[in-house]
Amino acid sequence: MGHEITARDSMVYVGRKPWHDAGRPVEGIHCAEDAALAWTVSKRPLMAVIDAETAVPVPNRFATVRDDNFEALGVVGSTYQVIQNRGVFGIHDAMAAEGMVEAETAGSVKGGRRVWLASKLNGMHVTRRDGSLDALQKYLLFYNSHDGASAAGVTLTPIRVVCNNTLTAAIGWTQRQRSDNPNHISIWHQGNVSDKLKEAHRVLLESQAGFEKLGELYQGLEDERISMESFRTFADEIAAAVGQDPEDKKTEKKREAARRDRAREVDQLVQLFGEGKGNRGETKWDAYNALCEWIDHERTRYRQAKDAGKRAENHMASTVWGQSTVHKGHALKLLAKA
Repeated sequence: MGHEITARDSMVYVGRKPWHDAGRPVEGIHCAEDAALAWTVSKRPLMAVIDAETAVPVPNRFATVRDDNFEALGVVGSTYQVIQNRGVFGIHDAMAAEGMVEAETAGSVKGGRRVWLASKLNGMHVTRRDGSLDALQKYLLFYNSHDGASAAGVTLTPIRVVCNNTLTAAIGWTQRQRSDNPNHISIWHQGNVSDKLKEAHRVLLESQAGFEKLGELYQGLEDERISMESFRTFADEIAAAVGQDPEDKKTEKKREAARRDRAREVDQLVQLFGEGKGNRGETKWDAYNALCEWIDHERTRYRQAKDAGKRAENHMASTVWGQSTVHKGHALKLLAKA
């Protein structure tokens, strides 16, 4: 998605380059100024040009305009409220001051129409049966929009480090917010945005306790063994929940093909249970991580888009707050009851 970073955009990163060799390295990202994102946006009346000397206002329509270069970013209605980059990043800055987060990447795309900051929270870990630590990380993705197409917001997600799930496809899917995801906060450009930003900060602070409970749940999975026979039953239930029932196909030929696909998926899960990244095929934690690796990396539907950027966008959208999140939640429930 680096091709969307124009000459009017900026991007900075700490450590390894996130994608497409774009951006410049910095020692730290502590505020919007560090990422060259402190510019502001104004809402200005939209005018229709009649001829070289005449322009008339368009009723109830406005342009969002960058104040540093006067580029028009979008067209919005009369109730639209601009959310400045400082406002969204201010939540991050307050949390960083408390030692809760550490920014890793920040920037804009499409001339400033989309802005983001990805920040790492203090991690959790699971103590494996051999005493080794399986590190987990939590990321906050702060983002803003200035073209009227989407809300600002914050997405909170736990990511297993060995899966190397970075936030390199973080821009482009913000138009498809899901209000039913408890780890996702949308801040709409309507009403009192200042109060909404304060509420988002409060919710994020309270979510820390939820992640601590999640860490306890993960540790409980590692502490409980699961047999290969029980895992295969689990894998069959998960494959059935994720895919379409083969018996729903219209012809026997299609039903038989779907049954083979289902059997292949179960075999993939069984292999990941014993040989997946960090797995030993012993515990419910191995079972859960086999499921996550299968959903995030092995299934083929994310590769259906021809454009590489679109594939990455679809993958990240599903991984962070889409159907993948739903399937992983279902897996946790099954493992907790097993």
